[in-house]
Amino acid sequence: MTRALRAEDAVEVVVRDGVAWMTLARPATGNRLDAELLGALADACVAVEDDDRVRVVVLGARGRVFTDVERGHPPGGGITQRLTRMVGPARALDLVLLGTPLPARRAAAWGVVAATVEPRRLDAAVEATARALASRAPLALRLGKEAVVRALDLPLAEGIRLEQDLYVLLQTTADRREGITAFRTRRGARFRGR
Repeated sequence: MTRALRAEDAVEVVVRDGVAWMTLARPATGNRLDAELLGALADACVAVEDDDRVRVVVLGARGRVFTDVERGHPPGGGITQRLTRMVGPARALDLVLLGTPLPARRAAAWGVVAATVEPRRLDAAVEATARALASRAPLALRLGKEAVVRALDLPLAEGIRLEQDLYVLLQTTADRREGITAFRTRRGARFRGR
């Protein structure tokens, strides 16, 4: 799905090689998450979710992003809850209430991001990561992501039970059979998300 884009689009979407590239395209507003941008983002998410070719979504923005705290808007989308679980309440309050910048190296040290790269290498690193994810079995990625995200809210025994249930579910898929066949015949797997 590559669609024609208009200059006034708040969110631009381009799909290439299994990767949907979503760009928040309102740098004049700092890509503030107002009703217009949130609506456009929701529409873009529905469009890529309905596109069977999309396996990975990369969200980016033009210009500076999210200057909400300084403008009197608290962060939304669950960020206060997730951030507190990741970095603890003292650090979360500093970031949320004061809008203290979080440099990339500190974000990595705190576990907010998995890796950092030099700005000049960012586009290439994102492209490589997106392509690597798009080449993997989409059902296995989806179930693995579900298990990790839900781990934050589940007691350990329930989390282990969820992991086991998802593993058993994955064993019944066509992608699982394709992975085994590809391994045995020493060829690249062609996952279909089924």
